[in-house]
Amino acid sequence: MKDSPCIRVCQIHTVEGLAYCAGCYRIPEEIEYWTRFEDHIKEYVSEQCYNRRHNIHESMGFIKKNKKKD
Repeated sequence: MKDSPCIRVCQIHTVEGLAYCAGCYRIPEEIEYWTRFEDHIKEYVSEQCYNRRHNIHESMGFIKKNKKKD
């Protein structure tokens, strides 16, 4: 069974209309249904959390956007 990505920093923030946990970057529905998800869904959600964190940090200027080379 996949462990929860929760790090006990449970604060819901909203950026560009997306509500997410500031600690684990799951959306409220992912948090609510985590214990009922099958392992392959948990893996997918974990990947989405990683991508969500990266995209949010990029949009807030915490990391630089990758520039495409011509």
